[in-house]
Amino acid sequence: MAKSLHLAASLADPSAFAAAMAGQDDLVVAPSGRWMLASAPLWAVDGDALDRALATLPGPGLRVSIDGDARAYIGARDTAGRLAWCALERLGRPPAEPVDPDLLDIAARHYAVFGLPLPADRVARWLTHPPAIAARALAFWQADALAGVLARTGIVTDATGIRALASAPDASELQSDLGILPRLMLHLGFAAPFDAWRASQLAS
Repeated sequence: MAKSLHLAASLADPSAFAAAMAGQDDLVVAPSGRWMLASAPLWAVDGDALDRALATLPGPGLRVSIDGDARAYIGARDTAGRLAWCALERLGRPPAEPVDPDLLDIAARHYAVFGLPLPADRVARWLTHPPAIAARALAFWQADALAGVLARTGIVTDATGIRALASAPDASELQSDLGILPRLMLHLGFAAPFDAWRASQLAS
């Protein structure tokens, strides 16, 4: 089971990032590749407070909240301060594990938390297929949504790589509650501190 965790990251100057995050208890702040990264248990820090802190910094920002139940919410902020959200369900499953037939209903509820309705026309079409095929279709839709959010906010310039990564979990990701999230973060330029956190999560 993945731990519940907030991650807040920015491409801003390290001293400015540390100042913006000051006063938040239980935050661990460290450089990670091209990013400055702050992390804390989900229960210890208010996610809205992290968003407000990121909004004071120049350049793109990223907030990832892992709710401990095989999903993550990703908020990306562009240079104008606009915030866009998307969610990542752990849609991949080991081959021997059946896909939950209620997957679409579950995913729709989670997306609705952030005002992200699943497209009704597509859901109606997906519901006509077996659960495994519906899950695959949802994975492709989710990959498009994620790529769009990261491209619109300037965090990536090439959405194609994000789309390919998000729609094709590897064997270990199919068995991890974190799914593609560790590989996504590495793809976005996070480095050693996130590697250590990733290893601890995959071992838990």
